[in-house]
Amino acid sequence: MYGKKKSRGYTGCGPVAGSTGSSSECEQGPRGYPGKDGQDGKDGQDGADGVIGMDGEDGLTAYEVAVEAGFTGSEEEWLDSIQGEQGPQGEDGEGLTINGSVDNEDGLDDVEGGEIGDIWVSNDDGHFWILTGTDPDVWLDLGAIQGPAGVDGEDGTNGTDGTNGEDGESAFDLAVDAGFEGSEEDWLDSLGTPGEDGAVGPVGPAGADGAAGVNGEDGLSAFELAVEAGFTGTYEEWADSNKGEDGKDGIDGAPGVDGAPGANGNDTGIPGADGADGAVGPAGADGEDGLSAFELAVEAGFTGTYEEWADGLQGADGVAGAAGPAGADGPVGDPGPQGNPGMKGEDGERGLTATFLHGDTPPGGNLGGNGDIYFQLLP
Repeated sequence: MYGKKKSRGYTGCGPVAGSTGSSSECEQGPRGYPGKDGQDGKDGQDGADGVIGMDGEDGLTAYEVAVEAGFTGSEEEWLDSIQGEQGPQGEDGEGLTINGSVDNEDGLDDVEGGEIGDIWVSNDDGHFWILTGTDPDVWLDLGAIQGPAGVDGEDGTNGTDGTNGEDGESAFDLAVDAGFEGSEEDWLDSLGTPGEDGAVGPVGPAGADGAAGVNGEDGLSAFELAVEAGFTGTYEEWADSNKGEDGKDGIDGAPGVDGAPGANGNDTGIPGADGADGAVGPAGADGEDGLSAFELAVEAGFTGTYEEWADGLQGADGVAGAAGPAGADGPVGDPGPQGNPGMKGEDGERGLTATFLHGDTPPGGNLGGNGDIYFQLLP
Protein backbone atom coordinates (compact mmCIF):
# COMPACT_ATOMS: atom_id res chain seq x y z
CA MET A 1 0.00 0.00 0.00
CA TYR A 2 1.34 3.44 -0.90
CA GLY A 3 1.27 6.40 1.41
CA LYS A 4 -0.19 9.76 0.67
CA LYS A 5 2.07 12.24 -0.99
CA LYS A 6 3.40 15.05 1.16
CA SER A 7 5.81 17.78 0.47
CA ARG A 8 8.61 15.94 2.36
CA GLY A 9 8.04 12.54 0.79
CA TYR A 10 5.82 9.51 1.29
CA THR A 11 4.91 8.05 4.59
CA GLY A 12 4.24 4.39 4.50
CA CYS A 13 1.38 2.85 6.47
CA GLY A 14 0.83 -0.83 6.83
CA PRO A 15 3.22 -3.71 6.63
CA VAL A 16 5.24 -2.21 3.75
CA ALA A 17 7.60 0.59 4.67
CA GLY A 18 7.28 3.64 2.48
CA SER A 19 9.66 6.38 1.63
CA THR A 20 10.71 8.88 4.22
CA GLY A 21 7.96 11.30 5.08
CA SER A 22 5.66 12.33 7.89
CA SER A 23 1.94 11.93 8.46
CA SER A 24 -0.30 12.14 11.41
CA GLU A 25 -2.70 9.60 9.94
CA CYS A 26 -0.38 6.63 10.48
CA GLU A 27 -0.30 4.84 13.78
CA GLN A 28 2.95 5.04 15.68
CA GLY A 29 4.81 1.77 15.74
CA PRO A 30 6.43 0.24 18.82
CA ARG A 31 9.51 2.00 20.29
CA GLY A 32 12.73 0.49 19.03
CA TYR A 33 15.63 -0.63 21.31
CA PRO A 34 18.10 2.06 22.27
CA GLY A 35 21.07 2.22 19.94
CA LYS A 36 24.68 1.69 21.15
CA ASP A 37 26.59 4.68 22.42
CA GLY A 38 28.70 6.32 19.78
CA GLN A 39 32.51 6.47 20.16
CA ASP A 40 33.94 9.34 22.18
CA GLY A 41 35.14 12.22 20.10
CA LYS A 42 38.86 13.17 20.11
CA ASP A 43 40.02 15.59 22.80
CA GLY A 44 40.24 19.15 21.62
CA GLN A 45 43.60 20.97 21.65
CA ASP A 46 44.61 22.76 24.85
CA GLY A 47 43.80 26.42 24.92
CA ALA A 48 46.56 29.00 25.08
CA ASP A 49 47.87 30.02 28.53
CA GLY A 50 46.23 33.06 29.99
CA VAL A 51 48.10 36.26 30.67
CA ILE A 52 50.11 36.24 33.96
CA GLY A 53 48.36 38.32 36.57
CA MET A 54 50.00 41.33 38.20
CA ASP A 55 51.67 41.03 41.63
CA GLY A 56 49.41 41.89 44.50
CA GLU A 57 50.16 44.79 46.82
CA ASP A 58 52.32 44.21 49.91
CA GLY A 59 50.35 43.54 53.07
CA LEU A 60 50.47 45.78 56.13
CA THR A 61 53.09 45.22 58.83
CA ALA A 62 52.01 44.30 62.34
CA TYR A 63 52.69 47.89 63.44
CA GLU A 64 50.54 49.31 60.58
CA VAL A 65 47.72 46.93 61.46
CA ALA A 66 47.96 48.16 65.07
CA VAL A 67 47.76 51.79 63.88
CA GLU A 68 44.66 51.01 61.80
CA ALA A 69 43.18 49.37 64.90
CA GLY A 70 43.62 52.63 66.83
CA PHE A 71 47.17 52.56 68.25
CA THR A 72 48.80 55.99 68.50
CA GLY A 73 52.54 56.30 68.88
CA SER A 74 55.87 55.44 67.23
CA GLU A 75 56.95 51.94 66.23
CA GLU A 76 59.39 51.82 69.17
CA GLU A 77 56.54 52.70 71.56
CA TRP A 78 54.40 49.98 70.00
CA LEU A 79 57.24 47.42 70.43
CA ASP A 80 57.59 48.41 74.08
CA SER A 81 53.84 48.04 74.57
CA ILE A 82 53.76 44.40 73.41
CA GLN A 83 56.54 43.27 75.76
CA GLY A 84 55.19 41.72 78.95
CA GLU A 85 56.48 42.32 82.46
CA GLN A 86 59.36 40.22 83.80
CA GLY A 87 58.22 37.12 85.62
CA PRO A 88 59.03 36.39 89.28
CA GLN A 89 62.38 34.82 90.17
CA GLY A 90 62.33 31.03 90.49
CA GLU A 91 63.10 29.23 93.71
CA ASP A 92 66.66 28.11 94.48
CA GLY A 93 67.45 24.59 93.23
CA GLU A 94 68.74 21.88 95.51
CA GLY A 95 72.48 21.16 95.56
CA LEU A 96 74.03 17.80 94.71
CA THR A 97 75.15 15.48 97.53
CA ILE A 98 77.75 12.71 97.08
CA ASN A 99 76.32 9.65 98.83
CA GLY A 100 79.35 7.34 98.55
CA SER A 101 81.71 5.51 96.21
CA VAL A 102 81.97 2.12 94.48
CA ASP A 103 84.95 0.25 93.06
CA ASN A 104 83.73 0.56 89.47
CA GLU A 105 80.62 1.08 87.35
CA ASP A 106 79.37 -2.47 88.01
CA GLY A 107 79.24 -1.67 91.73
CA LEU A 108 76.29 0.67 91.11
CA ASP A 109 74.08 -2.44 90.77
CA ASP A 110 74.63 -3.14 94.49
CA VAL A 111 73.40 0.30 95.64
CA GLU A 112 70.08 -0.15 97.42
CA GLY A 113 67.41 2.31 98.51
CA GLY A 114 68.73 5.11 96.31
CA GLU A 115 66.70 8.21 95.53
CA ILE A 116 66.67 10.27 92.37
CA GLY A 117 69.49 12.80 92.54
CA ASP A 118 71.88 10.58 94.54
CA ILE A 119 75.50 10.76 93.34
CA TRP A 120 78.09 7.98 93.66
CA VAL A 121 81.74 8.00 92.54
CA SER A 122 83.47 5.09 90.74
CA ASN A 123 86.98 4.80 92.21
CA ASP A 124 88.57 3.18 89.14
CA ASP A 125 88.14 6.21 86.86
CA GLY A 126 86.89 9.02 89.16
CA HIS A 127 83.57 9.38 87.26
CA PHE A 128 80.49 10.77 89.02
CA TRP A 129 77.19 8.85 88.51
CA ILE A 130 73.78 10.39 89.29
CA LEU A 131 70.60 8.33 89.82
CA THR A 132 67.97 9.63 87.35
CA GLY A 133 65.35 6.87 87.63
CA THR A 134 64.28 3.98 89.85
CA ASP A 135 62.63 0.56 89.39
CA PRO A 136 64.89 -0.25 87.62
CA ASP A 137 67.71 2.12 88.60
CA VAL A 138 68.93 4.39 85.79
CA TRP A 139 72.38 5.98 86.25
CA LEU A 140 73.79 8.90 84.22
CA ASP A 141 77.57 9.28 83.83
CA LEU A 142 78.59 12.88 84.64
CA GLY A 143 82.24 12.21 83.81
CA ALA A 144 85.29 12.95 85.92
CA ILE A 145 84.91 16.21 87.82
CA GLN A 146 88.14 18.02 88.63
CA GLY A 147 88.38 21.26 90.53
CA PRO A 148 90.39 24.24 89.29
CA ALA A 149 94.11 24.47 89.93
CA GLY A 150 95.09 26.02 93.25
CA VAL A 151 96.86 29.36 93.56
CA ASP A 152 100.67 29.22 93.35
CA GLY A 153 102.41 29.73 96.69
CA GLU A 154 104.73 32.64 97.32
CA ASP A 155 108.45 32.24 96.61
CA GLY A 156 110.64 31.67 99.65
CA THR A 157 113.44 34.07 100.62
CA ASN A 158 117.02 33.32 99.56
CA GLY A 159 119.28 31.84 102.23
CA THR A 160 122.36 33.66 103.59
CA ASP A 161 125.65 32.83 101.90
CA GLY A 162 128.04 30.79 104.10
CA THR A 163 131.50 32.02 105.17
CA ASN A 164 134.59 30.80 103.35
CA GLY A 165 136.62 28.08 105.06
CA GLU A 166 140.30 28.42 105.93
CA ASP A 167 142.88 27.22 103.44
CA GLY A 168 144.36 23.82 104.30
CA GLU A 169 148.09 23.00 104.25
CA SER A 170 149.61 21.86 100.98
CA ALA A 171 151.11 18.41 100.56
CA PHE A 172 154.62 19.96 100.67
CA ASP A 173 153.83 21.73 103.97
CA LEU A 174 152.54 18.46 105.42
CA ALA A 175 155.76 16.72 104.26
CA VAL A 176 157.89 19.42 105.98
CA ASP A 177 155.80 19.01 109.14
CA ALA A 178 156.53 15.29 108.91
CA GLY A 179 160.33 15.95 108.83
CA PHE A 180 161.17 16.45 105.10
CA GLU A 181 164.17 18.76 104.54
CA GLY A 182 164.71 20.52 101.25
CA SER A 183 162.98 22.74 98.69
CA GLU A 184 159.55 22.08 97.10
CA GLU A 185 161.36 21.04 93.88
CA ASP A 186 163.42 18.50 95.84
CA TRP A 187 160.22 17.17 97.38
CA LEU A 188 158.51 16.85 93.98
CA ASP A 189 161.53 14.99 92.60
CA SER A 190 161.40 12.63 95.56
CA LEU A 191 157.81 11.62 94.67
CA GLY A 192 158.90 9.84 91.46
CA THR A 193 156.60 9.26 88.46
CA PRO A 194 152.91 8.65 89.16
CA GLY A 195 151.74 5.06 88.82
CA GLU A 196 149.26 3.91 86.19
CA ASP A 197 145.58 4.05 86.92
CA GLY A 198 144.11 0.85 88.27
CA ALA A 199 141.33 -1.06 86.54
CA VAL A 200 137.78 0.09 87.13
CA GLY A 201 136.12 -1.96 89.84
CA PRO A 202 132.89 -3.88 89.16
CA VAL A 203 129.50 -2.31 89.70
CA GLY A 204 128.21 -2.93 93.20
CA PRO A 205 124.83 -4.56 93.81
CA ALA A 206 121.68 -2.46 93.55
CA GLY A 207 120.10 -1.50 96.83
CA ALA A 208 116.78 -3.04 97.80
CA ASP A 209 113.60 -1.08 96.94
CA GLY A 210 111.99 0.69 99.85
CA ALA A 211 108.53 -0.33 100.99
CA ALA A 212 105.64 1.47 99.28
CA GLY A 213 104.00 4.13 101.41
CA VAL A 214 100.36 3.81 102.53
CA ASN A 215 97.90 5.65 100.31
CA GLY A 216 96.35 8.64 102.00
CA GLU A 217 92.60 9.11 102.16
CA ASP A 218 91.00 10.95 99.25
CA GLY A 219 90.39 14.57 100.10
CA LEU A 220 87.21 16.48 99.27
CA SER A 221 87.03 18.13 95.88
CA ALA A 222 87.06 21.90 95.61
CA PHE A 223 83.33 21.86 94.84
CA GLU A 224 82.59 19.73 97.92
CA LEU A 225 84.62 22.09 100.08
CA ALA A 226 82.64 25.00 98.65
CA VAL A 227 79.35 23.24 99.49
CA GLU A 228 80.55 22.62 103.06
CA ALA A 229 81.47 26.30 103.27
CA GLY A 230 77.88 27.29 102.37
CA PHE A 231 77.79 27.37 98.56
CA THR A 232 74.37 26.47 97.10
CA GLY A 233 74.04 25.62 93.42
CA THR A 234 75.11 23.10 90.78
CA TYR A 235 78.68 22.21 89.90
CA GLU A 236 78.42 24.20 86.66
CA GLU A 237 77.23 27.31 88.54
CA TRP A 238 80.10 26.90 91.01
CA ALA A 239 82.67 26.46 88.19
CA ASP A 240 81.37 29.58 86.41
CA SER A 241 81.64 31.58 89.66
CA ASN A 242 85.35 30.70 89.98
CA LYS A 243 86.38 32.00 86.58
CA GLY A 244 87.94 35.33 87.50
CA GLU A 245 90.00 37.54 85.26
CA ASP A 246 93.64 36.64 84.75
CA GLY A 247 95.88 38.35 87.31
CA LYS A 248 98.81 40.51 86.32
CA ASP A 249 102.25 38.96 86.27
CA GLY A 250 104.19 39.57 89.51
CA ILE A 251 107.41 41.56 89.57
CA ASP A 252 110.54 39.42 89.40
CA GLY A 253 112.53 39.45 92.64
CA ALA A 254 116.03 40.89 92.72
CA PRO A 255 118.76 38.22 92.23
CA GLY A 256 120.76 37.33 95.34
CA VAL A 257 124.37 38.45 95.74
CA ASP A 258 126.87 35.81 94.69
CA GLY A 259 129.22 34.75 97.50
CA ALA A 260 132.97 35.28 97.13
CA PRO A 261 134.73 32.18 95.77
CA GLY A 262 136.90 30.36 98.31
CA ALA A 263 140.61 29.99 97.79
CA ASN A 264 141.82 26.72 96.28
CA GLY A 265 143.41 24.43 98.86
CA ASN A 266 146.76 22.70 98.20
CA ASP A 267 146.95 18.98 97.58
CA THR A 268 147.75 17.07 100.77
CA GLY A 269 149.37 13.74 101.32
CA ILE A 270 151.11 11.28 99.07
CA PRO A 271 148.69 9.22 96.90
CA GLY A 272 148.50 5.64 98.08
CA ALA A 273 148.64 2.53 95.96
CA ASP A 274 145.48 1.39 94.14
CA GLY A 275 143.52 -1.23 96.03
CA ALA A 276 142.66 -4.63 94.56
CA ASP A 277 139.44 -5.01 92.60
CA GLY A 278 136.52 -6.11 94.75
CA ALA A 279 134.46 -9.21 93.95
CA VAL A 280 131.37 -8.81 91.75
CA GLY A 281 128.31 -8.42 93.95
CA PRO A 282 125.05 -10.40 93.40
CA ALA A 283 122.51 -9.06 90.91
CA GLY A 284 119.97 -6.69 92.41
CA ALA A 285 116.26 -7.52 92.60
CA ASP A 286 114.04 -6.44 89.71
CA GLY A 287 112.52 -3.00 90.19
CA GLU A 288 108.78 -2.39 90.20
CA ASP A 289 107.03 -1.99 86.84
CA GLY A 290 106.90 1.58 85.62
CA LEU A 291 103.66 3.46 84.95
CA SER A 292 101.94 3.02 81.59
CA ALA A 293 101.68 5.93 79.13
CA PHE A 294 98.01 6.41 80.11
CA GLU A 295 98.89 6.47 83.85
CA LEU A 296 101.66 9.00 83.18
CA ALA A 297 99.16 11.15 81.27
CA VAL A 298 96.74 11.00 84.23
CA GLU A 299 99.54 12.06 86.60
CA ALA A 300 100.32 14.94 84.25
CA GLY A 301 96.70 16.20 84.54
CA PHE A 302 94.74 14.26 81.89
CA THR A 303 91.12 13.60 82.90
CA GLY A 304 89.09 11.01 80.99
CA THR A 305 88.86 7.30 80.17
CA TYR A 306 91.57 5.23 78.49
CA GLU A 307 89.53 5.24 75.24
CA GLU A 308 89.28 9.04 75.27
CA TRP A 309 93.04 9.29 75.86
CA ALA A 310 93.81 6.81 73.05
CA ASP A 311 91.48 8.70 70.64
CA GLY A 312 93.39 11.91 71.39
CA LEU A 313 96.69 10.32 70.26
CA GLN A 314 95.50 9.72 66.72
CA GLY A 315 96.19 12.67 64.44
CA ALA A 316 94.09 13.79 61.53
CA ASP A 317 94.50 12.02 58.18
CA GLY A 318 97.30 13.45 56.05
CA VAL A 319 96.72 15.06 52.68
CA ALA A 320 96.51 12.53 49.86
CA GLY A 321 99.71 12.36 47.84
CA ALA A 322 99.88 13.25 44.17
CA ALA A 323 99.15 10.49 41.67
CA GLY A 324 102.26 8.66 40.47
CA PRO A 325 103.28 8.50 36.80
CA ALA A 326 101.60 5.92 34.58
CA GLY A 327 103.46 2.60 34.35
CA ALA A 328 104.90 1.27 31.11
CA ASP A 329 102.71 -0.95 28.91
CA GLY A 330 103.12 -4.66 29.61
CA PRO A 331 104.12 -7.19 26.92
CA VAL A 332 101.52 -8.44 24.44
CA GLY A 333 99.81 -11.54 25.78
CA ASP A 334 99.44 -14.89 23.94
CA PRO A 335 96.46 -15.26 21.55
CA GLY A 336 93.37 -16.49 23.33
CA PRO A 337 91.56 -19.74 22.39
CA GLN A 338 89.15 -19.70 19.45
CA GLY A 339 85.57 -18.86 20.46
CA ASN A 340 82.59 -21.14 19.85
CA PRO A 341 80.80 -20.83 16.43
CA GLY A 342 78.14 -18.12 16.42
CA MET A 343 74.43 -18.77 15.88
CA LYS A 344 73.14 -19.20 12.36
CA GLY A 345 72.00 -15.91 10.85
CA GLU A 346 68.54 -15.33 9.38
CA ASP A 347 67.91 -16.09 5.68
CA GLY A 348 68.62 -13.14 3.42
CA GLU A 349 66.17 -11.69 0.91
CA ARG A 350 65.65 -13.48 -2.38
CA GLY A 351 68.45 -12.70 -4.83
CA LEU A 352 68.22 -11.90 -8.53
CA THR A 353 67.88 -14.78 -11.02
CA ALA A 354 69.15 -14.47 -14.62
CA THR A 355 67.53 -16.61 -17.35
CA PHE A 356 68.91 -16.88 -20.91
CA LEU A 357 66.31 -17.25 -23.74
CA HIS A 358 67.36 -18.79 -27.06
CA GLY A 359 65.96 -17.76 -30.41
CA ASP A 360 63.15 -15.32 -30.91
CA THR A 361 61.20 -16.38 -27.84
CA PRO A 362 60.00 -13.15 -26.22
CA PRO A 363 60.10 -12.83 -22.45
CA GLY A 364 56.35 -13.00 -22.20
CA GLY A 365 53.87 -15.33 -20.68
CA ASN A 366 54.25 -16.89 -17.25
CA LEU A 367 58.03 -17.35 -17.28
CA GLY A 368 58.96 -16.41 -13.71
CA GLY A 369 58.33 -14.19 -10.73
CA ASN A 370 58.68 -10.51 -10.12
CA GLY A 371 62.27 -9.33 -10.08
CA ASP A 372 63.59 -12.11 -12.41
CA ILE A 373 66.02 -11.06 -15.13
CA TYR A 374 65.95 -12.51 -18.64
CA PHE A 375 68.65 -12.29 -21.37
CA GLN A 376 67.64 -13.04 -24.95
CA LEU A 377 70.46 -14.60 -26.99
CA LEU A 378 70.24 -13.42 -30.61
CA PRO A 379 71.50 -15.74 -33.42
